[in-house]
Amino acid sequence: MQEGPTCELNTAYKSSLANAEANGLTTAQADVRELRWGEDADLPDCELLRVDVVLMSDVFYDPEEMPAMAATLRRLWRDGTVGWAASEVRCGVQDCVDVLREHGFDVAEVDRVTRPLLRDPTQASDFAVYRVELWRPH
Repeated sequence: MQEGPTCELNTAYKSSLANAEANGLTTAQADVRELRWGEDADLPDCELLRVDVVLMSDVFYDPEEMPAMAATLRRLWRDGTVGWAASEVRCGVQDCVDVLREHGFDVAEVDRVTRPLLRDPTQASDFAVYRVELWRPH
């Protein structure tokens, strides 16, 4: 693994654990894991954790990656699981959402705001939050 992603993962992991503690959850109740789309295909189902909530940030940038992401998410999903994704709204985001829909996920934009960019506060961009659910026939 490269130095940058490891560092980012450690920061995200520590932040997630601190957030869980602030909300009265123990580490046994809040499990934070790195997911690499499509790399879990060889794992037996019993080694995959079924989850209640999937939080995703900045994952809608390459439509070609969405089938692998959908396959990984499908293996984690159970009845009642809900996903939340946040993303800067840029070229390709709608294409990514469309591919997830083609793979059985309902993706709905629930909020959009315009904010200054951290990398350049003189510029602004739209950011959206999406609710992601695995479509199941009733």
